[in-house]
Amino acid sequence: MKKTISIGLLSILVFIILSLTTAKWETIVDGNDTVGFPMTFYIKFSNMCFDCPTKPTEFNYINLTIDLIFAGLLGLAIFIGIDKIIRLKNRKKNAT
Repeated sequence: MKKTISIGLLSILVFIILSLTTAKWETIVDGNDTVGFPMTFYIKFSNMCFDCPTKPTEFNYINLTIDLIFAGLLGLAIFIGIDKIIRLKNRKKNAT
């Protein structure tokens, strides 16, 4: 249970870090605001575009799901890597 909670919290942290560090926050004249990595799941359109959509924002749930799965797999990989490093250190410590 402790491992599941740790992996879940690590995955949420990875998702937040990836989303915030790869987000593009622009002013109205510069372009659109976008959030999401590897898939963009949120777009806020600026007023300076050709054929602007009727809604000022676009939210894609499929891309959000893909991003969450990616963050979950990355969090799991990080957890497994850290766990292996800790086990190797303990094994070397016990061997001496």
